[in-house]
Amino acid sequence: MEHEDAGALTRLLASGSDPDEVLSNMTLLTHAIDAEGEGALQSGQPLTVHTTAVLPAFGADP
Repeated sequence: MEHEDAGALTRLLASGSDPDEVLSNMTLLTHAIDAEGEGALQSGQPLTVHTTAVLPAFGADP
């Protein structure tokens, strides 16, 4: 998630990982939103939503 690797995330979810997993009081979806937003703020680059978009496609609860 930290490296916004949507391909790796897709492979993990396709192999059965839980899209609603919680770690440190954050779901994967919340973490993806946070990481992509923070990455855009820190880098000054446009916001991306690649990892955020993958999670609902695999059934993550919004």
